[in-house]
Amino acid sequence: MAATRVGLVYSTTTWRLRAVVVPDDDAQLSDARFLGLGEAMWSISAATYTGKDTAALQLVLNVLTGHAPSGDRYANVDSGNNVVSVHIADPVGCGDPAPSVGATLIPHATAQPGDLLWGGKLIRPPTFSRAVASRGARHVPSAPGSRRQGKRPAGNTIP
Repeated sequence: MAATRVGLVYSTTTWRLRAVVVPDDDAQLSDARFLGLGEAMWSISAATYTGKDTAALQLVLNVLTGHAPSGDRYANVDSGNNVVSVHIADPVGCGDPAPSVGATLIPHATAQPGDLLWGGKLIRPPTFSRAVASRGARHVPSAPGSRRQGKRPAGNTIP
């Protein structure tokens, strides 16, 4: 008998979609080997699954469970406390390792690459504005139609 259902495997701690099980037969969805530690499966019709990408399936799962993914955004921080990258991970639930040697995954909702995490606090590098020009640096407009397009002033420039 052909399958009429598809399984959505998700984390029970973060509510994030982890896998999609497309069985040969609906009875296969009751097989526990598809589930890892801290995971559960919700079954949907094959018609609901057809043509959906991962983001759309996550939205379907959000409606079915009544939860949106949370607590699964991690900053990959190197030994100098620099945020190297940001990942969706679940190191507690499934043991996701840090993606870089010598780095650590630290949960953080707003960290971005280039930030500094020091003592649990986020330090974001300053962004330059036109006010910087009064201190010796000059802003070079690069947008089409800007009044100084293509001209580079002498001295310090900020791209």
